[in-house]
Amino acid sequence: MASTRGLLERHAALSANMLSVVADIPQTRLSAALRGATYLGSETEARLLTLTHRCLKIIEAILPLRIAPGDGQTLKLLVESNRTEDEIRPMILSLLEPQ
Repeated sequence: MASTRGLLERHAALSANMLSVVADIPQTRLSAALRGATYLGSETEARLLTLTHRCLKIIEAILPLRIAPGDGQTLKLLVESNRTEDEIRPMILSLLEPQ
């Protein structure tokens, strides 16, 4: 959990609340795990770290657009779409091209 917590602290665009939505873990349970007050299990913690990296790559791919703070549902849709960052980026850039 230390790696996940460190990533969340360094990247303000991804909050614990957003990650809890993407991971389908109640926000209070995830917050307790990030504080070290509870243990989620090694498999869940490994999955969270993988999801955190995936979310950050997606957030980077959609720049300069941003997902609204706390909008975990939109981020979850992007994660579950199974599109790569290389597929997402051109779609975002096409939205920003002058008509």
